[in-house]
Amino acid sequence: MASNKSLLLQGILSSRTPLISIFYSKGEKSMFFRRISYFFVSILLLFLIGCHDQSSTHHEPTLPPKLEYSLLKGIVTNERGEPIAQAGINPIPQFQVALPEIGKQTDNQGKFEWNLPVGKYQIQISKEGYQVSTSEINLTKKGMTLRIVLKEKK
Repeated sequence: MASNKSLLLQGILSSRTPLISIFYSKGEKSMFFRRISYFFVSILLLFLIGCHDQSSTHHEPTLPPKLEYSLLKGIVTNERGEPIAQAGINPIPQFQVALPEIGKQTDNQGKFEWNLPVGKYQIQISKEGYQVSTSEINLTKKGMTLRIVLKEKK
């Protein structure tokens, strides 16, 4: 039977024998690797908990500013003054805001009402068979009433 020193020397000189197999039997090797994996998992968890703790203390959520709303009303007619039903109205804000709806349509009398945040808009009105109308408006707290005339396509 060879001594431990000669086994160690054989393991170091021979690249086929892993160094860990010299010191541990098969059952002890699996326990060794299990303990090593527990150690690395513990270190990883401590690191992740530390990162989460730092990120939550430095970045406090900020609430968006409270927006003021105003009523935009209008009527859409053709060149003869007849109301145009189901015309599409699309406000394009000139500032960054989330609108409650992307677009609306006029009712059977060509009228529309829309509660929008106060600010500057580009209003597009469209209806099949008519030219698109674009108007720039500044919606104030007082509200606004528009009268839009759509021209028929030729």
